[in-house]
Amino acid sequence: MFILSLSPGGAGVVYDAALGGLMPYAYEQALNQARNYVPNNTNPVSGLSSGGSGNGTSLGGHVNLKEFGLSLQYPDQANKILENGEKSIEIAQQLFIMPKADDSMDAFRHALWSAMNARDVGTAMARLFAFAHEDAFTSDPDEKLSRTMDLINNEIGYKIGEQKLNSNAMLIGIIFHMTIQGGLIMIENGNLVKTHKYD
Repeated sequence: MFILSLSPGGAGVVYDAALGGLMPYAYEQALNQARNYVPNNTNPVSGLSSGGSGNGTSLGGHVNLKEFGLSLQYPDQANKILENGEKSIEIAQQLFIMPKADDSMDAFRHALWSAMNARDVGTAMARLFAFAHEDAFTSDPDEKLSRTMDLINNEIGYKIGEQKLNSNAMLIGIIFHMTIQGGLIMIENGNLVKTHKYD
């Protein structure tokens, strides 16, 4: 990336080879922040990752073009959503044992992530980023089922987040109780089923 022009006020244009074009200089900080998460200097659009899909440790793997575009448009909200994602992963890993893809832990962390996002950036913005995130999946039947599960749990999380509970502990308690009481959705033997704590 190099700056083609820079005005005294900090405006200007940046050429970014990885994205193949010109962009306003104001996006430079957002791009640099995003690149801090890029493993092995890969393309930021295809390689930005917080863990990897299906390994029980992330909210879904690589950032797609829609997510990346939104992070450029709304860097403050994107940073908060990323922070909430990291928190929800950490909390879920403390509460659940032996995680696997599309289990109760996965349902819990999606609902918690969405609740925190709805509270912190508003439901409309949280939903916009979540839909962009889920857009990364293909038309594969298993991935479509996983996407459906995630979107259902996200919607439940938004409703909880809209209650504006300032304490993460309250959100965690409510969503954990819902999870072990079958209030969220997971996948078991290729079907959507109610959650339970131990899979």
